[in-house]
Amino acid sequence: MEGIKPFSWQTSLLTSLFCWFIYLLLDDLDAKRFVSVFGWFFLIVGVDWVLLLQERATAKTDKEFNIPIFDLKFRLSPWISGALTCLAFYSLDFLIYTFRDTLVAWPLFSAAIGAFPKFLKPGPTLKVPDDVGVRQDLVTLVLLAILYSCWFQFTFFVQDLLQQYPSLLADDFDRSQFVVRTNRQTIPTTNGVVILDNAEAAIRSKLNGRSWVNVQRWLRNIDEQVPSLNQQIKADTFGNPPRVGEAGLWQFDANYTDVSPEDVLNLQAIWSGPSSKANGYILEKTCFISQAPVQITPAPASSGQSYQMTCQSVTSISEAVNFGRDERWDEG
Repeated sequence: MEGIKPFSWQTSLLTSLFCWFIYLLLDDLDAKRFVSVFGWFFLIVGVDWVLLLQERATAKTDKEFNIPIFDLKFRLSPWISGALTCLAFYSLDFLIYTFRDTLVAWPLFSAAIGAFPKFLKPGPTLKVPDDVGVRQDLVTLVLLAILYSCWFQFTFFVQDLLQQYPSLLADDFDRSQFVVRTNRQTIPTTNGVVILDNAEAAIRSKLNGRSWVNVQRWLRNIDEQVPSLNQQIKADTFGNPPRVGEAGLWQFDANYTDVSPEDVLNLQAIWSGPSSKANGYILEKTCFISQAPVQITPAPASSGQSYQMTCQSVTSISEAVNFGRDERWDEG
């Protein structure tokens, strides 16, 4: 402890350490919060102080790093102090309440800490920088901080968007200027596939136990069944109420054709949300339905249905995004 001056970065860090020690000894939450304010304050001051001394030593050796293009001298201390300040506010639950807010605010706090000394003169009193170069650097620093903050905010916005509209992940981002797919081997499938699978299961459930005549009658009136089926399928796919926002952008439709020897039931999942395609896309599953053959011998417990229903794989009427049935996505 010898040689440490009362007014130095060592004293500031030791004071911070002492505050955190007191913090651990306290039980009252308000008292702990009060002491932690001083702990964070002296920690930020001490860290910024020692980094500033190192930067001045580096400046004397002409080893400063300049940001390319902008010709702006890079200073590490404001960014570290800004990070500590954001963490302090986050820890104290003041102004910053989430980790996302911490990252978004970090560049702005760093720019403010880096710019503040430029507005001080001995006294200390406030001043407006007279040097044109200093003012240009300040403007560049603030603009860069705003840009970085917007990048963080935009990243979180895209993440939230994809959580609410997961089918967008199955789309093609080749023409996007700001979203890049890093792993092209694990492209998710669109929820339209799940909708069609649930539609098939729902229709089988509706037809089970009916006679062949009633099966055909129900299928011939499929247009009247679509609204209720649409609600049921969306509830099965997205939950009730829906867990994601894209539920309202999917529509289910079906059409039935009575032909011989097998009736044809076409199930469609229609996407009307954002897409790289001009008018969205439509996925389709075709099912063939026929009367079940008469059982001469007793049938197993799992059989006994009056109809047979065979559904093909999901296909696309229009050009569609990845729906998990295209072999191109399976190529090495």
